[in-house]
Amino acid sequence: MVVSITLGENDDAQVIFETLNGRGAYLNATDLIRNFIFMRAESEEVNAKTLYDTLWLGFEDDYWKTELSRGRIKKPRLEWFIHATLQTELRDEVDLGRLYSEYRRYVFNEGQVKAAKDQLATLVAYALHYRQLIDHSGNTPISHFGRRISYFDITTLHPLALMISVTDISDDAKTEMLNLLVSYVVRRAVCGLTTKNYNNVFFSILRTLAQSGVSPNMLRECFVSMKGDASRWPGDEEFKNALINASLYPGRLEPAPRMRGVLVELEWCLRQTARTEDGFGDNLDHLDIDHILPQSWCEHWPLSDDSKATQSEIDTVLLKQRSSVPLDDREKSIAERQSRVLTLGNLTLLNLSVNREAQHKEFNIKKALLIANTNLRLNVDLLQFSDWTEARIKDRALRLANEALRIWPGIDI
Repeated sequence: MVVSITLGENDDAQVIFETLNGRGAYLNATDLIRNFIFMRAESEEVNAKTLYDTLWLGFEDDYWKTELSRGRIKKPRLEWFIHATLQTELRDEVDLGRLYSEYRRYVFNEGQVKAAKDQLATLVAYALHYRQLIDHSGNTPISHFGRRISYFDITTLHPLALMISVTDISDDAKTEMLNLLVSYVVRRAVCGLTTKNYNNVFFSILRTLAQSGVSPNMLRECFVSMKGDASRWPGDEEFKNALINASLYPGRLEPAPRMRGVLVELEWCLRQTARTEDGFGDNLDHLDIDHILPQSWCEHWPLSDDSKATQSEIDTVLLKQRSSVPLDDREKSIAERQSRVLTLGNLTLLNLSVNREAQHKEFNIKKALLIANTNLRLNVDLLQFSDWTEARIKDRALRLANEALRIWPGIDI
């Protein structure tokens, strides 16, 4: 069935289209946005076909139509892209459920109507940076940032990262700023600080940079001004202490990709200072996180006096600690061991099959498997030891913490 509708001079074709479609086929928000843009082009007496072929057509391919999930929300990639672009341009939160209305707000913002050609030029400019951010493609500052931040799944950072990336400043300045954002996220995660205020934090920074200028020094000033646990930047001592003593996995760096991301970056850093014969390899994300001293250590890991603890004793110690009841010497030994199992010094990366074979085994069996299978710098130091103790775990944590201070540098506070 074909319906022909003749419009009067004052009729709005887009409004009529939306009204008719209200009882018809489902349209994504981006379908409405596309139609809105080209209706604007017609009203501006611009060649809509030329604009479509030269600026919009790329958004019609399967890449942008692919549906992606964030939590329980599933949308085409193009909607996520436009959502992030609008937030960057408006410097404000945008309601994903009302994306078309929010797009109109952007076009008519502050009474200055954006021409169709300018709208499309903005979307095309952002699209390149967004793809590099999401796909980690290329060798640009935002692609490196996208790879590093992907482990933490902090999509509220995307508008701020896009703003930095599209700004006309040097790549060195962009890299410095994006590295600061990664440091902020990683430090707060390791120190057990909340992510609940990140929307407000990052939009506040975005607005400040838009007003005062996009530069590394201005970004540092933003972080220095933040006080209170909801937004502050953790200092070096707090960060280092958490790396050495805090329960990270399971613990502060859950889910697993966060812990894996930290270990991968530590491996990269260690490789840079080692004169190894082989290259780094493309991807370590397939590796398993391993507790060198296993979480279930009672059977194969005796205490320093060669006696074996039981799970019942461990449970008793944990209960006493929660109740602030004093511990005897044996219980203190158990408590010290238990406190080290989940810390950075006891964590590494292994091939999945090697990890399964080594699971819960004594250290010498693990060491033999490492000698036969590992080439990671994270594991090389382990090969020199004949045993693996709480003191060794703490020493390794200290060494890795010093590397971490280089990877995720601080700011002057």
